[in-house]
Amino acid sequence: MKKILKSAITLLSLVAFTLPTACNTGNGAVEQPQPLTETDISVWGCPATEKILADMSKENYADIATDAKIDIFMAKGEYESGQLIISPSEDVSYYDARISDLTLQGGTAKIAKEDIAVYAEKYLNVGVNYNNNGAPLGDYPDGLVPVSSIVEYKQNTIEANTNQGIYVTFETALDQAAGVYTGNLILDFKDFTKTVPVSVRVYDLEVSEKVRSKSVFLSHWAYEHGELNSTQEMYDTYTQALIDYRLAPSKVLFENNHNEDSIRRYVEKSYEFLINPRCSNVSIPYKEITKKHTDGNNYVCMDPTTLEAYLYAFVEKSIQENFNLIEKLVFYNATIDEAKIMGRPEGQVALNNTVWNQTIKKVAAAIESDGEPTEFKMELAESIRNIPYIVTTDYWETFADPNSDTYANVFCPMTDYLNSAASRAEYDNLLEKWWYTCNLPYYPQSNYHIDFTSTVPIRAMGWEQADYGYVGTLYWAVNYYANTVNGDRKFFDEDYYGGSANKMQYGNSAAGDGRLFYPGGQYGLDHPLPSLRLEAIRDGLEEYELILSLKEKYQQFGFSADSLISTLGETIYSGTQVTATVDEFSRARETLFELCSAANSSAEMCIIESKDDSNGSIDYKVYINEGYALTCDGKTLTGGEAHGNGVIYTVSKKLDQASNTISFAFTADGKEYSYTQSLGGKVKLVTAEQIVGGFERLSEKLELNASVVDSAVKVEVGATENATQWFQFTHNEISALDGSMQKVSFVIRNDGEEEIPLTVSAEYSKAVGQLVSVATLDLKQGVNVVTVYVDTVAWAKVGKINRLLFKLGDTENENEKTVYFEKMLVYGK
Repeated sequence: MKKILKSAITLLSLVAFTLPTACNTGNGAVEQPQPLTETDISVWGCPATEKILADMSKENYADIATDAKIDIFMAKGEYESGQLIISPSEDVSYYDARISDLTLQGGTAKIAKEDIAVYAEKYLNVGVNYNNNGAPLGDYPDGLVPVSSIVEYKQNTIEANTNQGIYVTFETALDQAAGVYTGNLILDFKDFTKTVPVSVRVYDLEVSEKVRSKSVFLSHWAYEHGELNSTQEMYDTYTQALIDYRLAPSKVLFENNHNEDSIRRYVEKSYEFLINPRCSNVSIPYKEITKKHTDGNNYVCMDPTTLEAYLYAFVEKSIQENFNLIEKLVFYNATIDEAKIMGRPEGQVALNNTVWNQTIKKVAAAIESDGEPTEFKMELAESIRNIPYIVTTDYWETFADPNSDTYANVFCPMTDYLNSAASRAEYDNLLEKWWYTCNLPYYPQSNYHIDFTSTVPIRAMGWEQADYGYVGTLYWAVNYYANTVNGDRKFFDEDYYGGSANKMQYGNSAAGDGRLFYPGGQYGLDHPLPSLRLEAIRDGLEEYELILSLKEKYQQFGFSADSLISTLGETIYSGTQVTATVDEFSRARETLFELCSAANSSAEMCIIESKDDSNGSIDYKVYINEGYALTCDGKTLTGGEAHGNGVIYTVSKKLDQASNTISFAFTADGKEYSYTQSLGGKVKLVTAEQIVGGFERLSEKLELNASVVDSAVKVEVGATENATQWFQFTHNEISALDGSMQKVSFVIRNDGEEEIPLTVSAEYSKAVGQLVSVATLDLKQGVNVVTVYVDTVAWAKVGKINRLLFKLGDTENENEKTVYFEKMLVYGK
């Protein structure tokens, strides 16, 4: 496709989008709209993570609406957003929004208006909620268009009794002075203006300019259809836009025949982007050939000669620039994409893996033996051996042997495969941990679909990555500018910002999946525009960097922040299932900032342990430098244990209130610091004597005996032959679980010498006979805590829990076993 003149795009857009601002009465006269007054328009605020539907009455948002203001906090080197909603009772024929510079209170520093993007939210109709998450149908905000373009294209009108969102994104520099910045946003309705106060608190914290997360977000699917422009220059703008959002592209040349000139151009183009610390990685391209495998079959696989040529070219450029490009390369081979799901032959996977490993070894050895063995060349060779080779599959034992030529050093499963600690542990010995989404999974797992009432499910993914040690994310398409109509793909739309969200991508069962950008060409712009979802991805990755920095800070003191982050993360997600409301997420984010600020102060306060004692309390250990007074819930702590240059205090917090929090505070450098964490609701302790009657066998073939011995329920399960060791548990506390509860935990002791595989499943009242796995783990020797999270359950859909079912072992021929249920704990939200 040849480049289309921008003027043609502009003309097309004007024809498609110009809206009248006056109406014809039918007798030739034009009736001008009546002047608006402030009583005709309600302007209100809400967190930027909330999605306010255009066709939903404002009254539905009464519990989240605030006064018309933007009041946010952020770090240095970060992007963060605020949101305003305009809800008129009369038609609005004109609106505009303009931001002022923000000025530091008590200083002269500014956040310049040039570093603030003011967007109008564009709306897509969700006619089917495929996530079944209880979200309403209607017009969801997603695309973000500069208000200046909305005004230019005369789309700045609002129908009566609808909502129009204004989304404002602030950018701070790495050297931004900390403090509170204030200014104003002016909403202009021609007949009057409304001044909205803006306040941005900048913490004395930095979001790393170097992006330490990795990703492969494919941007070459159908960008030219939306932009009416298929040039490399336009493709470059998508690559740069991904980098601006802390994401990385799959490939950097749109057209590539893999000849010598193309390989040279690919490496040069990669270097242009990779020297930017915000660009974490670029993928190595590949050429497909057909090759015979040792199993006698011919399979499509990567061409080893072409792969060699790319590697040598990257090495040459690295030496030329004295910059290690290799350590910023990854390899994603779609030839064996989703091998298990797609049913690809195992031999094809083995062949591709073998070609990769043999080629990598060959090139690395050649670099080491070529001429003088300089330190930099040795580094490049080692980097070649450690290029992530990404295979989109869950853990695959066949290809997990690092000494085999069929080895894959990165298995990249879909996110829901990682919901349990046991499943995540399978990937611990790989080079890096990656995950992906592609249409699936559905709620309550995180995904990039539109049909959620907030962006928390997306933003939480950055937190999960930092918590679980996941480095990389793969995503199939960011600019699949197509609609599915009657099963057929339609590539050319008059309006990529409107219509049905359910028809936006390859299939029609994942609203918006595959499209995170919107074409700027529709508004005469030479670059793509973002979505609310893309903004949330970047926000989550910025918080990922803050969490990594906090972990590194704790390591400097000889502490680990892992359990602390896991505890904080539990207020947002369970496994990979997002549980938090917008308010809960906001509190967790504020807690993260407080933790980072406390650790970076001169007092260097660190929460070095946060542990549920499984007895209705949470135990804390807190470090602070000598000479600083530390309070907990307003009381000064004393009698701590000396440690290095400071003191460690131990505090126990009983969870006996309907809503529980803990707060630490201190003064340092003339400033007041505090850390407050929400601990959830009241914990109810249920003893062994109270649960012993709930254990029953499921089959006459299974021998089961439950009795109280030394304050624990001793559950003895007989040996099985051609049968599994299933038994059930019922209790009124289980059947009473609902959305006001967070989780239920069982303290189970294993006195044997061997670990016992355990699976816990639930049966719900509206799905009798259907079992849903809710926990999978190995019962280690000693005391284990088995937790069933219930705050992700769609209770209205599935009904109450009838019973929980426990399965010991993982075969149908098991030896007799004995486990001890010491207690059950039910946690309120």
